[in-house]
Amino acid sequence: NVFYEEKTREVFENGRMLTYDEQSYLGRYNTFVPGYFDFKAGLLKLLSLEPGMLASLIYQIMGNIILTMTIFLLCRELKFNTRQTFLFWMIIIGNNFVLSWMMGHYMHLIGFGLFIFSIYYYLNKDSRNHDIALAMLVGVTGVMHSLYIVSFPFIAYAFGNRNIKRIAKITLPAAGLFMIFYAKSIMLAGLPYQIVPHTWGYLITGSLDGFFVLSLLWTPLILIALNRSMRNLKDEKMFYSCLLYTS
Repeated sequence: NVFYEEKTREVFENGRMLTYDEQSYLGRYNTFVPGYFDFKAGLLKLLSLEPGMLASLIYQIMGNIILTMTIFLLCRELKFNTRQTFLFWMIIIGNNFVLSWMMGHYMHLIGFGLFIFSIYYYLNKDSRNHDIALAMLVGVTGVMHSLYIVSFPFIAYAFGNRNIKRIAKITLPAAGLFMIFYAKSIMLAGLPYQIVPHTWGYLITGSLDGFFVLSLLWTPLILIALNRSMRNLKDEKMFYSCLLYTS
């Protein structure tokens, strides 16, 4: 967690993050999504807290509450019963990435919670006249982790009414908001048209290993979404079979 905390302190104290840092980024341009640190430093200033253990503890608790509440909101919108809701929650927090976030990466918890809320809001019938606000919400989550923007259209399509036009109206502006934050990194390091670890600094070696590691986070949600789009949830045996398979 040292890299995250050091970069957050940089933004908190200087109002910006160094783009080239030999000490913490191995002498490469820093291509980590900058919004993560901007929002994290902003949250600290919101409560007039200094980066440190107390602030981390407060926001860690808050992040866990936000994630749990949004999971239960989504389950309520999907009309899950109590057992299904509990199992769905257990599947998500049992994921290796999410479990590590619950222990020490509160900004990822908040981002993931907002992403799940965006899926809930998309499914909610009252949101159909608020697509601009929904696009902004998805864009904010994407600024914290780009995988959210990539995953939103697929999960929204599988869980929702398969309205491709509406999904595009939400996803494209969200991607535009992400690019506003990320444009500086692209200007410095170029487009990520190929995996170049020494340039982009991703935790990907160029083999399939990196793809499989990233896919572990989304496999349960995507498979449950696909199962829901193809099966009737009244068949509880199918639902539990899907949960067992994704776990």
